Amino acid sequence: MGFTGGPSFFDAEAPELEADRDEIEARLALMIEQYPEAMREGVRELGVPFARAVLALDDGKPDQALQLLLALPDDAPLVCWERARAAHALGDGAAAIAGLQAFAQYAGRHHPIGANHTGVYLAQLLAEAGDAKQGLRVMRDVRAREPGAGGFVFAQLLMIDGAYPEAEKVLAKMIEQHPQEAALYTLLARVRVAGGERMAAMRALEASFEAICCSPGKCGSRPPDLDAHRLLATLYLEDGLETARGLELARTAAGLVRQPTWEDAYLAALAARASGQPEAPALAQRLRALTPDEHPGAARVERLLEARP
Repeated sequence: MGFTGGPSFFDAEAPELEADRDEIEARLALMIEQYPEAMREGVRELGVPFARAVLALDDGKPDQALQLLLALPDDAPLVCWERARAAHALGDGAAAIAGLQAFAQYAGRHHPIGANHTGVYLAQLLAEAGDAKQGLRVMRDVRAREPGAGGFVFAQLLMIDGAYPEAEKVLAKMIEQHPQEAALYTLLARVRVAGGERMAAMRALEASFEAICCSPGKCGSRPPDLDAHRLLATLYLEDGLETARGLELARTAAGLVRQPTWEDAYLAALAARASGQPEAPALAQRLRALTPDEHPGAARVERLLEARP
């Protein structure tokens, strides 16, 4: 593409880019290096329109990128991949799924691309579209070839499918390899809660605090994890265990929140009840009024309303 000293990728086809050519080709070089090696040579055949498309997508212009990509061959795997990314950025999950499925068809299988993996990406999108079972099937196929691929997504899909022991096994292995990843402990705790093992979930979260240093000034210190603090506080206060510890965790979680969610409002109501605040009933009533009957947390709010401080 020119960055190795050969002829420029753009040559005379894009003279208006002459001033920024070196910078643009350097950006393209980095992008192309992420593609599977066997597919890189095909980029030159796709020409300037493909280059413009990936640059537009990188610049946050997925609509412009997709318009360019739709004019390129439908059976080119990299075109399918970039169409999927552009469609997802535009909120069209169905088109993104179709693009990833086409990629696998024309490439022969799914591949890692940079920090992504086309099969893991497809599984995520299928789950988002409400077809977690198909997503799990995709992940099993991916991991049959690449046993370590997409472990976090695989565990999430196993949890959705009710395969709690298998999900726990996957996460335990990942924690051995990455003992300072808070998200792994939190997902393990959620798997255990879903499987009815609440005390074991609490132990997993406490283990995360022991494994991950959050003390400022210490080597390797990491910021406190909101999800871990919020979930452990919720479990303690729901079950009436370690109330002082639960309230401490809830205060820390409240200080970490940037965009409040339903879970944050629920924890605030729980903490108000546990600490005997006079506004606790009003908080619970307000939360119930804002919680649709079909919301997964509706039953939890009902139990909160029935409970006494």
